[in-house]
Amino acid sequence: MRKILVTGLTGHLGQNLAKKLNKYFYIYSLQRKNFFTYENIKEIKCDLGNETKEEIIKKIPKGIDTILYLAQSRNYRNFPEKSEDILKINIIIPFWLLQYCLKNNIKRFIYTSTGEIKYLSKKKNRTNNFYQNTKFSFEKLIANFDKQLDVSTFRLFYLYSNIENNGLVNSLIKKINNNEIITLNGSRNGDLIHITHAEDCANFILFMMRKKKSGYLDLAPERRISIRTLSERIAKKINKKVKFFIKKNEMTSATYVSLKKTKIYKSYYKFRSPDEGLKKLNLPYN
Repeated sequence: MRKILVTGLTGHLGQNLAKKLNKYFYIYSLQRKNFFTYENIKEIKCDLGNETKEEIIKKIPKGIDTILYLAQSRNYRNFPEKSEDILKINIIIPFWLLQYCLKNNIKRFIYTSTGEIKYLSKKKNRTNNFYQNTKFSFEKLIANFDKQLDVSTFRLFYLYSNIENNGLVNSLIKKINNNEIITLNGSRNGDLIHITHAEDCANFILFMMRKKKSGYLDLAPERRISIRTLSERIAKKINKKVKFFIKKNEMTSATYVSLKKTKIYKSYYKFRSPDEGLKKLNLPYN
């Protein structure tokens, strides 16, 4: 059984992925506290944001085949107060681990990035976000090492699932359930986005790891949904009414995906549409 090292396994995507990886790999998980009871997951206590390079590296067991980097700063919304933590989690620590791969003959390094990098308005890229820019910077950095090892970057677009999380979909659910007003940027429909079921991402990442494939790929369904439509469908599902405020001084934007490379593997995966995903979402507020 191949051995892999994972960071961020207790996060939203990680929890969806853990039960799948557990069937095919022996997993060493760097995490702050005990969480899993799966047979093939070895939990290693580690607080990435508060430990040195030497402290982290000495915890990595020998014989690792792949490093899967899912970690995300808990402070990703707190800029500039927590900018150092965001920088460390998104760039510095993954670079330490990348160097470890090169020195210890580890062949694969997988990095999860954010689809918000590909957020456009009609006039310009929306690039005034420190978290997004750190993710984008490491994407560029890791690309330089593709001749030394198999490196992959998977961009994730607004993940949701039945696991409690702080993502956009769950945030909208809470706001609508609490009768809060939903803000729409620039127009009646607001931003146009891709939302992606976390389990679909987990299935795709598992496939790529089992088949030892690599690439720079967007993981998302083809269809997008507006914030208004998404909010209205959530409201209908939980028997609530939703009110909107149009922020006219903010430009309407849209995420976009490039699925040409991802579609090569379409026989092995399926990203459910927003309609399919929302229908099967078990909301706790009915």
